[in-house]
Formats: sequence, C-alpha cells, structure tokens
Amino acid sequence: VFDRFGGRCCHHQHVSSLSRRSLSRSLSSPSRSVSRSVSSSLKVSRVVLASVSASPAYETRGPESVPSTQRVPLTTGVLDDPSASSSSSSTQPPLLKFYRDTNAWCPFCERVWLALEAKQIPYECEFVDLRNKPKWFTDMVPTGLVPAARFNSDDALVWESADILRELEERFPDVKLTPDDEEATQYMNEFIEKEVEAKDTLTAIGYRYLIGGAFGEERDPSKLPELKEALDEAVERAKPYFD
Repeated sequence: VFDRFGGRCCHHQHVSSLSRRSLSRSLSSPSRSVSRSVSSSLKVSRVVLASVSASPAYETRGPESVPSTQRVPLTTGVLDDPSASSSSSSTQPPLLKFYRDTNAWCPFCERVWLALEAKQIPYECEFVDLRNKPKWFTDMVPTGLVPAARFNSDDALVWESADILRELEERFPDVKLTPDDEEATQYMNEFIEKEVEAKDTLTAIGYRYLIGGAFGEERDPSKLPELKEALDEAVERAKPYFD
C-alpha cells in the first residue's frame, strides 16, 4: 500500500528538498477515505522522511562492492510512538536475514526494508547481484527473485514482497502497519487486491501509457489514444479510494 500511496522509494541522496516538502504535505492532509485504510502506512512514509533527512542508509558504491547497511537513525516521534527512539535495533541479535538487490533501488525490496525499519525489527542484510545471481540463491528461492527473507526462529523462507510484509505483520505485531478495525482492514485488502496485486492496476496502466506500450514492446504512437482511454477508465475505477 505504501508503495502506491507514498511513491517508490529512491536513493535518499537523490530525493530533492521539493520532493520532501511535497511528501510532507501529502502526509499532513490525506484524503478522508485513504486515511481510513492507510493511516499506519503513513507511519512508514514518515520513516522515509526521517531517512531522507538523516543519512544515506543505502549508498550506491562501485560495481565490485555493495551498498552500506548502516541503519537509519529514527528520532522520537517519527512513528508517533515514544518507543521508536534514536536507539537502533541493529545492536540486537538479528531475527531474520533479508535478501535484497545490490543496486539498492528495487521498489519491492525497498518496501520490505521500510517495513523492517518502521517495525524496528533487527535483521541481517545479504545483497544479491541481479546481473549475476549466485547459484545458492536461485537454488534457495524458486522464483530466483528478490526480495526474500529467512526467519531465524523456525528457518522459514518467504519470498515475494507482499507475502513478506504479511509475514512481518503476523510475526511482529508490536508495531502494526495495518489497521486495527475490521472495516478498515477490509477496505485496505480490497484496495490491495484491485489496485496493487491485480494485473491491470492503475499504476500498471499508467506506466503503459507513459512509455507508449507494454514493457519491452516497440513503441507505437498509434496506440496512444487506446492507452489513454484505458488510463481514464482506470482513474475512474480507482476514484473511490482517493475521494
């Protein structure tokens, strides 16, 4: 949910002050229906703001190295929770191993990382070179894709970012990123099903219009009216979630 409402998280050092101000405004005045289902997700967005203004947690390095795994320091109040102090959970024994991309820009890895930081779960990070995936990783993860997470308590392996996020909520409920009441939970799940996990989401249709076709296809300007019509229909369909 955060990935769609808050935008895909980029390298912190590349986020402009204008982007930070715009995100701050969007956090301070969410629409009534959206705030009902993503109030907890806005907490994660505040982690982004804290990350941007604090220090680069994932700095891009040379091709022979990997990004830094320095934890982002969170100040009291970032999560509207006094327990979320500036002390890092990295001093505690890791509860899971998080497998992610060496590029440090995969949005699916980023949203798992944001959830780990927001929930202050101690974790160990292992980077996987997507251009040259090691055999041990492709043998371990059936899809061969990142992110993945292995939990230390029972050695359970989970892949696909949405499934990892659900697992984190179930295993670590102290800091919740999902609504408490049944109506809001149903509303959130409905949005995820229709506009996050479905094939033709607003984001997917908008991306096809933006690049002039499906990813990997040759651009065909004659298809733009058709793509624009599909985008207009998707916007109308998604309106109830944003009004």
